[in-house]
Amino acid sequence: MKILIDEVEFKRNQNEIAVLLTNAKNDSTIILSKNLLSSETYLEWNEQSNAVYEGIKEVHIDGNLLVIFLNEAGAKTFAQNSLKVKLTLPESDYTHFLESLKGIFDDSFTLTAKPFIPSKTKTVDYSNIKYLNLESKNLTDTPEHLEKYIALEKLFIKDNLELDLLSTFNVLAKLPHLKQLQISIYGSIPYQLSYITSLESLHIEGDPDFDTLPKDIGNLKNLNYVYLQSKNPIVLPPQFSDLTALEFLHIRTHEWKLPEQFYKLSHLKYLDLYKCDITIFPEEMSQMKNLETLILGKNPNRDYAKLFTILGKLPALRTIEVDISSLPESIVDCNQIEHLEVYAEEGDDTIFYIPQSFGNQTQLKTLSLHHCHFDQLPECIFEVTSLRQLHLTNCTFKEIPHLVSKLVNLEEISIIDCAHFSDIHGAFSNIKSLRKIYFDNVPSLRSFPTEFQMISDINELYISEYKNIENVPDHWIAIMDS
Repeated sequence: MKILIDEVEFKRNQNEIAVLLTNAKNDSTIILSKNLLSSETYLEWNEQSNAVYEGIKEVHIDGNLLVIFLNEAGAKTFAQNSLKVKLTLPESDYTHFLESLKGIFDDSFTLTAKPFIPSKTKTVDYSNIKYLNLESKNLTDTPEHLEKYIALEKLFIKDNLELDLLSTFNVLAKLPHLKQLQISIYGSIPYQLSYITSLESLHIEGDPDFDTLPKDIGNLKNLNYVYLQSKNPIVLPPQFSDLTALEFLHIRTHEWKLPEQFYKLSHLKYLDLYKCDITIFPEEMSQMKNLETLILGKNPNRDYAKLFTILGKLPALRTIEVDISSLPESIVDCNQIEHLEVYAEEGDDTIFYIPQSFGNQTQLKTLSLHHCHFDQLPECIFEVTSLRQLHLTNCTFKEIPHLVSKLVNLEEISIIDCAHFSDIHGAFSNIKSLRKIYFDNVPSLRSFPTEFQMISDINELYISEYKNIENVPDHWIAIMDS
């Protein structure tokens, strides 16, 4: 059987060379690739379940016929000794295809003297294309015909290390509808970035020099999402604060710094400060009236007492995630939040402090505690009657006390990797709103109170090693075994 192929895509980066051969009419797909780190080859035919590593013996091209000879492993996978592929490709694709095959198979690739007969180049109407993926194409020059993509809205062009960025951005600035751009930049950021005024989402990877961020970057009045990733530290320059339409900011690197006047990003809804070195939060941060989610990460040098007072002035703030050794008294100022996730220092035996005033939270719906060390769970937790979800992971405590019955709105509880947790009070059965229970890796828990037989409205339930626990209700077992 010959497989008919009339389309080919290429991928090349520092880790991999790959070609994707397809025929849209009958959905035939062949992937040939090589891992450049391990030199391992890969062959896939139509689906991942029909694939093999190191299954190719030799690859020949004889005119328009590609023959993939399989070794024992490949023949076992595909139930035949070879795959024959008829190629119907334009000259430019065929030339690139040959280069890729040579890179993948080295001496195992041979080319006969029989000439290849290229297909006629198809006439393409670029003017209606809205999405273009050019990732890992090993591009050096501006992509061909890019200026003709006048309706283009999404362009993914990451992992082209040698791409001529200046000429590419010259073209991008002329595309009137470009809304989403993902690109790798090494070195200076082209000044034409500020000319792409239709841009709403910007994703930059590589090693960009953010000091070269265009001074008039504020021209991007529609830009609401920014993702920046680098192996090196990122220092955002002052002009970054001019992106006043920005709603979501994600930075991924081992160290980064906000501009001093970051609070001018008044439309920001999501701010992730993981690995950010900021220690002093100015009072002007209270101007960020639209901030809904704040990921603080870990920084022991911050004045969290002052910070939580400032955060209490943000009317839209609903979610805080923080790595901290204890909660300050000023957490009570954040009475508007609905979700709090806390990570204590793993392995720290110091008692994690939660102030008694925490019980005055009236809007909190979700409380998640990780690595927190307690002699016993603080009573103030059970005063937060608005709680709908309580999650305890890798925490040290022994008992869920009778006070748990005060959580009259609790719908979900999870206790995970809590080695000392051994007892849960029968009053737990009085929570009529409870719908989900998840107990995983709690080896000290050996028995449930008999009152648990009355908990009948559970929809989702998981208890690891439940067969080692006494008094597990039969209807719970039926849920877990279903």
